[in-house]
Amino acid sequence: MKRQRILAALLLVLLLAGAGTAAAAPGYAPGPAVDRALGRALEYLHQAQNADGGFPASPGGPSSSQVTAWVVMALAAAGEDPAGVYWAPGGTSPVAYLKSKDKPASTADYARSLLALAAAGEGEGAKAKELARVLAGRQQADGRLGLAGAGEEGLINYHIWSLLALAAVGQAPPQREKALQWLKEQQNDDGGFCWYAGGPSDPDDTAVAIQALLAQGEAVSSPAVARALAYLDSCQEKDGGFRWEGPRSNLATSAWVMQALLAAGEDPQGPRWQVAGKGVVDFLLTMQNGDGSFLWQKGVLSSPVQMTAYGVMALAGKHFPLAGKVSSGQGAFSDLPPTHWAYQPLEKLAAAGIFSGYPDGTIRPEKEVTRAEFATLLARALKLEGRGEQAPLSFTDVPPGHWARDAIAAAAAAGFIRGRSDTVFDPESSITGGEVMAMLIKALPPKEQTAGAAGPHWYSLPVSVAEKQGLLYPGFDPVQRASRGQCAYSLEKLLALLGKR
Repeated sequence: MKRQRILAALLLVLLLAGAGTAAAAPGYAPGPAVDRALGRALEYLHQAQNADGGFPASPGGPSSSQVTAWVVMALAAAGEDPAGVYWAPGGTSPVAYLKSKDKPASTADYARSLLALAAAGEGEGAKAKELARVLAGRQQADGRLGLAGAGEEGLINYHIWSLLALAAVGQAPPQREKALQWLKEQQNDDGGFCWYAGGPSDPDDTAVAIQALLAQGEAVSSPAVARALAYLDSCQEKDGGFRWEGPRSNLATSAWVMQALLAAGEDPQGPRWQVAGKGVVDFLLTMQNGDGSFLWQKGVLSSPVQMTAYGVMALAGKHFPLAGKVSSGQGAFSDLPPTHWAYQPLEKLAAAGIFSGYPDGTIRPEKEVTRAEFATLLARALKLEGRGEQAPLSFTDVPPGHWARDAIAAAAAAGFIRGRSDTVFDPESSITGGEVMAMLIKALPPKEQTAGAAGPHWYSLPVSVAEKQGLLYPGFDPVQRASRGQCAYSLEKLLALLGKR
């Protein structure tokens, strides 16, 4: 009997170890459009963050623990460090904000907070351990997770989120089989789940139920999962999105359904999940506004910060539960070995929140950088963010609401960047080596900006100055497009130079 218990415990550890990390499904290929959407969304979230480290439902509102938890998960899904300095504009990160809050009120609040802390890599901390202890202690005799006599009886959604939260820290309820059985008993004849026992099916709770079952070791081939996926299939609309009530798709439902598909190993862009040639990724991309935020429904802006967090998690290709990064000793990015020539500058600038990685764990050092992206990197590096909100901008191709407008306006107002003309910045064109150096030397003292040799080209003087200051990256060519690794190299050299002064 003892041997059987040990084997059972070992099996559970293996199951949860595999389920605890939210990896993108092998068939999901985000592509450039998704990368751009994620970049705009992250910039929007950064602008929406309050000085206390928390996030409001809408920019300018009070911070909400609930919204902040979702954003923390979204940042982790996108490869950001939600506990890092970049996400602590007033000195407090969203993770610190969550940890400072009093005890959550409901079981769902406990679960959400634990999911966020685990996603941020805080799953082994004292706060997370206490949250997990409380959740595990709320299992009832029938297997349900939730308080007794507190209005939580029959709340399937509380049970689902508790299963996910415990899985995020590598745990199961004290009676795991009972917990799974109770959930499967709540499945309706159509394959879906409701948020409360006996209610009609809805795709939101069905999508999260799939993720909870799989996170706690249910086989992807199980009848419960197959029936739930079939129900979700029936909820897809012609625009590729998914509906809840009424005939119109909405972002929240579509994002959670996409996460369920990823968890089940489905390709959300595959033929099964296409309607008239459109899939859920196509729908999500159509829901993004010019400022990087996401609509709830077409024409309906509701809790845009929370909707943006939902959109980021799905488009990043991550499902619940998300788990924090585990250091492998090989650097933070899978495509950046310690032997890479740009390893040190990219690692340093990523740790400082100036550069961001991609959802698949890469940083893509050879990828070209657009003029808008470089302006954003420069604004972050020189701490100009927030200064462009009220600054006038003459570039007609950078309208209000453009994801990089604040950074471009701040850098232009400080004299670091210039447009192609007085009215054209050309934000989406790749930046060249000469343009990089022309912008970087503007951070030097005025006398040093002209202490070089003039020449036949517009870039001759700035390149000469940059060479004298040691800012040129390996393989520099003034007319060739600059890569992320090259921009990082020169930016890091500039910051080191300014730091010495």
